[in-house]
Amino acid sequence: MKRFIQWWILSLNLMVSCVVGASDELAALSAQSQAAIEQGNYIQATNLIGLLEKQANTAHNLYWQTWAQAMGGYLALQQRQFEHATQYLDSALATATVHNWPELIVRTSLYRGQLRQQAGQWLQ
Repeated sequence: MKRFIQWWILSLNLMVSCVVGASDELAALSAQSQAAIEQGNYIQATNLIGLLEKQANTAHNLYWQTWAQAMGGYLALQQRQFEHATQYLDSALATATVHNWPELIVRTSLYRGQLRQQAGQWLQ
């Protein structure tokens, strides 16, 4: 199951790069961040997500700013920082919903489901 989720997330990364027309650099930072999280290298992931967010801010690219926020939420989730994860993911989902970015809505919703599961909030 974990392999399927990793494959699914990677395919979402590739789809986002194509659909949104993202710059190669932002897409590469996103993929590197995801890989660092999956490998458990949270310090490197934190640095990469920070760099992604900084470059997205510089480019005034709200999509990638929101993407970085979702990645930050996923990173917080992996570190069992549930309060931070909730804040990041709720904010990213709200922005993605307002702008109707389906791939970001799906990814953020998946992370929120994992958050609820890990936090023992099955009914939510």
